[in-house]
Amino acid sequence: MAALQLKVAQQKQQNTETNAKQYQARRAAAERVVVLEELKGCGLLTEELAAELAELQPKAEQVGSDCGRGGRWAAGCNGAR
Repeated sequence: MAALQLKVAQQKQQNTETNAKQYQARRAAAERVVVLEELKGCGLLTEELAAELAELQPKAEQVGSDCGRGGRWAAGCNGAR
């Protein structure tokens, strides 16, 4: 029983670390999108930066979503956006 509890605790810790890394990656993508969109507004966006912007935009959109893991039934995600 103690071994099972230890394994469950380790899995929870690993999940927490994974979630934190994913959240940080989404936040970094969102910040980078802001910078790239500013460059786009100034007309300084190269083809490489445009490709990077296109790649990062879906990740950045996830940051502002209140729907999170709970799907459409989560608090704050009523589909009235």
